[in-house]
This record gives sequence, C-alpha cells and structure tokens, in this order.
Amino acid sequence: MALPTLQNLKDYLRVETTAEDTAVGAMLGRAEALVRHLVGRPIEDDSRTYRIEGDSNRQTSFDRLLFPQPPLDPASLAITDKDGEEIDALLYHVDGETGVIRGLDGYRFSDFPYDLEADNGLEHRAEYAVVEEPMLSDAILAYAAMLYHQRNPNASQESTAGVTVSYQGMSMPLRTQEVVSALRHAL
Repeated sequence: MALPTLQNLKDYLRVETTAEDTAVGAMLGRAEALVRHLVGRPIEDDSRTYRIEGDSNRQTSFDRLLFPQPPLDPASLAITDKDGEEIDALLYHVDGETGVIRGLDGYRFSDFPYDLEADNGLEHRAEYAVVEEPMLSDAILAYAAMLYHQRNPNASQESTAGVTVSYQGMSMPLRTQEVVSALRHAL
C-alpha cells in the first residue's frame, strides 16, 4: 500500500470520468499537504541534519542525545562534534523508534554543539506498512473527499442512498483529526 493516488481518490469517490481530474487531483494534493503538515514529521525517507546545542552558561556532559524527529534509520546516523570530528558509532547505541542516542560504556557527549545527520521519516517504523501508512491513507482520503463534497460553496448538505451528510462547521473530518492526533502523540 502507498499513499493515495488520484485513481485511489476517484475510486473512493466513485468518480468514473476524467472531467474533474484536475480539480480532484488538487483536492488530493491539498489534503495530503495538510496531513503531512499536521503530523509534523517526514513520512517518507528523508535525510535531515539537526544541531544539538549544549548549555553555554556551564560545562555540560550528557550520556544521551535525542534525535528531534524520530523514527530514524540507526545505520544512517552520523554524529559530528563542534570540531567537525565524527563520533565513532561504536561509542553509542541508537533507538531508531524513539530517537534516543545513548553513550555506551561510560561515553558522554560533552563536545557541543553536535550535528546529527540521519535518514528519518515514519517509513522507518517497523509497523509503517501495516499501521501508519493505512492510517495516513485513510486520513488523506477522508479529507480529500470532504473537500470534494464541499466544492459547491452553497451546499450545506448532501444526500446519497438515503444517507445525509451535513457540512455545517466541518473543517476537517473526524477520521482525519483522529489519525493526525494519534500519530503526533504516539511518536
């Protein structure tokens, strides 16, 4: 499974023509951009560098650092100190899910600032393909469908097959809100 495509959204909406492809594609793009923004971390693999500053008012030394946007690929992590020297990976252990980098055998991080570079994104979670990706796809489809149904600014509700959906005061579908909240707080 991957994030939704235009065809996935058209199937979801039961749109069978190509007449609205441009508009439906724009709605999908808008929904995906909003969900990505609200999740607050990369979804697909993305190489990022973060600077970890120490406390300039006192000498500091820590037995652990925190990668700001986990999850990450532990094998891709490179840590360089203030002098540009790379820290030997045998001196620390990385928990890719949490982003905690722990010094081993008494090693302490004391040569601040440190630059942490790694491949990160939700895609690095062990359960991404069976948990996060389907949740994200559902959230994006739900939001794009709401945008599609609200494309007529004068519409306040729509009825199909005996089911009526009201658009009054709806800014984002509850399913989308729940997924975004779950992913922001679980990581």
